[in-house]
Amino acid sequence: MQTSNKTIDNELVFKETTEIAQLIRDKQFSVVEVLEAYLAQIDKHNTNINAVVTLDIENAKIQAKAADEALSRGELWGALHGIPMTIKDVYDTQGIRSSYGIPGNSNYIPKQDATIVTKLKQAGAIIFGKTNVPTNSYDWQCEHPDFGRTNNPWNLNCTPGGSSGGAAAALAAGFTPLEVGSDAGGSIRVPAHFCGIFGIRPTEQSVSGIGHVRKENYPRIRNLVSYGPMARSISDLKLVLPLLRGVDFEDWEVPPVPWVRENQIKELKGLKVAFTQELGGVPVSSDTKKCLQNLVQKLESAGCYIEEITPTEFDFNEALEVWGHIQGFEISPLLPGLIRNTPLRKILPYFYWRDFFDDSPLSTGLAKGMGMDALGYFQALIKRDYLIAAMEKFLTNWDIWLCPVSPTPAFTHRRRGTPFEIEGKTVPYTLAIGMYNNTTTTAANPIVSLPMGKSSEGLPIGVQVHGKRWSDARLLDISELIVEVVGGFEKPSGF
Repeated sequence: MQTSNKTIDNELVFKETTEIAQLIRDKQFSVVEVLEAYLAQIDKHNTNINAVVTLDIENAKIQAKAADEALSRGELWGALHGIPMTIKDVYDTQGIRSSYGIPGNSNYIPKQDATIVTKLKQAGAIIFGKTNVPTNSYDWQCEHPDFGRTNNPWNLNCTPGGSSGGAAAALAAGFTPLEVGSDAGGSIRVPAHFCGIFGIRPTEQSVSGIGHVRKENYPRIRNLVSYGPMARSISDLKLVLPLLRGVDFEDWEVPPVPWVRENQIKELKGLKVAFTQELGGVPVSSDTKKCLQNLVQKLESAGCYIEEITPTEFDFNEALEVWGHIQGFEISPLLPGLIRNTPLRKILPYFYWRDFFDDSPLSTGLAKGMGMDALGYFQALIKRDYLIAAMEKFLTNWDIWLCPVSPTPAFTHRRRGTPFEIEGKTVPYTLAIGMYNNTTTTAANPIVSLPMGKSSEGLPIGVQVHGKRWSDARLLDISELIVEVVGGFEKPSGF
């Protein structure tokens, strides 16, 4: 893979999207040169990482040349003019294969783009590749049935997380400046935490999911999932999220809520910050506690009012159960007809989820959800309404709420469902991470994942920053101020 004759510093591939966009507009680098820099980085490191599983090089080069020619004529396509980027392999990309992580679907080529992809292209972005996901995009590790396993750039023996594991690894390794993930149970937040990058799970229903795993006879998940950008800085999230939001004529559920930036938060002083070190009785590592306590001390020194408190009236164990019931019911059409239409529907899912994951409360909830009738499903939705109201009531009294993303930093590759040993306690696989992510998913509010420190072994440790629903812009402003006291992205050694 050849780059141009112009010397391109390796640091270019680790610059923020906002800075690269400005360099392109100022013609300090051509779009072709920027694209070649990312392709060279992928060529050098992707064999070990396996984050990018599909490339569309020739078409990307044609688009890059067109972007340069347009700029020479004084034309600017948008805020992302000429920005080359990859995207998670769950989104439709016209003319580029989209496997969705479904076994046997690796040669499927969509005839249209997902709404998110359309909006990125309308802003001037160039999609040149797809990033890896786990089987059916359903795990906190990232091993594809056809494309293989993705490794964490910080330690190849560790997972980058899932399901947006390829996206997070690609960002950490400098393969792309920008990504878009999806999150129903931590699929943006966990990989961001494991790989030391940034991500936001936006307010649910604020971004269209049309074209996310769009497969014939495959159910479209209507609840719990949110779609948002992943990057190496908060400023990039602030650049991209407004581009993805807004009305989609194919998705009536997305309301025309404006991106409000009134009374922008400019300092931490005076902010009310709640934090919780452990959720639902699931312990976290001593390194995770130390990093969170260090962050809290820095925020207090910056003038924040701090209180350690667990969200009142929000039952985390009930939230885990409700998540399983809703998610299980909505994916139940994937069951074979013989099981779906007989009493076996109430029995066999337990064995399926016990084999796929484990027999923890989350797996049990999924199994029960798959066997539910319509009444049970609607009762679960009503319970979720109460949980949303409880979290909203709690967050009304706080500017932000902080909690861990996961009990541990990135863990070593292992069989899915293997329990964790955390501070001398054995914790089921799905309970460990699910208690911190699937529970908080039910509240539908925006959540930013950002790096706050490192473990004793040098692995990134992130934090979840929660805000009220529809306060995404304000939450990102506060998160950007937090980064000023804890530090931003650091590239892994060797890259």
